[in-house]
Amino acid sequence: GGAASESGNGSPGPAVQEFDFIATMNKVKDKPCALNRIEIVGDERTKRQVIERELEVVRSAETLEDLMQSLSDAVEELNALDIFKTVDAVIDAGPDHLPNTADVTVTVEEKSGYGLHTGLYVQGSETTAEVSGSIKNFFGYAEEFDLTMSQGNAFSPKTRSGRYTLSWQDNRFLGTKSQLRAQVFRTTSSFLNFSSYSENKTGLGADWVSPGGAHKLGYELAWRELFCGRESNNASREVLQQAGHNLKSSLKHVAMADSREVAGALVSRGAAIQATTELGGIGLDPNMFRFFREEVEVVAERPVPILSGLETALELRLKAGVLLPWGKGCFDKPTYIGDRFFLGGTGDLRGFWIKGAGPTGKCRGAGDNEEADAAEVRPSTSSEGRQRDALGGDV
Repeated sequence: GGAASESGNGSPGPAVQEFDFIATMNKVKDKPCALNRIEIVGDERTKRQVIERELEVVRSAETLEDLMQSLSDAVEELNALDIFKTVDAVIDAGPDHLPNTADVTVTVEEKSGYGLHTGLYVQGSETTAEVSGSIKNFFGYAEEFDLTMSQGNAFSPKTRSGRYTLSWQDNRFLGTKSQLRAQVFRTTSSFLNFSSYSENKTGLGADWVSPGGAHKLGYELAWRELFCGRESNNASREVLQQAGHNLKSSLKHVAMADSREVAGALVSRGAAIQATTELGGIGLDPNMFRFFREEVEVVAERPVPILSGLETALELRLKAGVLLPWGKGCFDKPTYIGDRFFLGGTGDLRGFWIKGAGPTGKCRGAGDNEEADAAEVRPSTSSEGRQRDALGGDV
């Protein structure tokens, strides 16, 4: 016999025409096509309603092209939940008695949901160690629990800092694309090098982020403790007056507009503005610091080609703020030092030590000479080696 591609008389047989998917799709993409049913496979821990919520857009499709596009968008949203390893979707023709319909099968493979992260960061003379663990989708609602512990300057007890946070986050709050995050925290911050005090803060808070992240609304309730420790013998009078406990209850709103565009692997082009508004002193406690705090930051970036193949850019960053007390007798006492603005240092105001620009107070161990009165604020592990404390300002 002859070869399989030839007929019995030796002449070549008919050529097999390959299936042209693109040409076929162009013919049928605009034909009416409605969704008949959706089948979900692989949702062992995830609640069915979480997946169906992202697939709801598919039900409004009227043509095959609409169905394919809406299903592609839904798969992208399911992947964005970060609880699945893979998400696959298949479109099949509906039953014969329902013409112009389609059946969709969505197959998901869930992630383990457990994560552990450790890191060691060095910035200047400060070293920070961090450990965090997370549990995602434990209850099946795409929620996330996170426990983070960080320790800064662990080998320097006098300037040691730390943060401990337990948080819960819902990335689809009330079925929308907004986020809700609640947390309890404990922080320890040391400002002994600049202002002769440390601060402990324990509290809870909640933040809501709008779809797209243009707005953020938050509330914080915290018990703050300012103490000088061994530095109390040398700390300035202005710092010692604020030592003790106080309660902070504040609402904060952050608005951001960002028009920057990627102009290379490392540079961007455009401008962004962020305005942070905080109202503190919400409550009945008469000893709370009541304040209105506004801070605005503007960033403008522009690529500046200097050498071929080298990405360089020019960045202009401006920041301004104001802190105003409010309430009965608000001008009878100073604002809280932890709420004030500080200026000075690389990346902030060159030519000054860190937090070295602005109001200062003379350390009590500095003496009464004129040199101490005019001295700069210089970093030191003890106020004995520093003659003035940085106090920050209300503007």
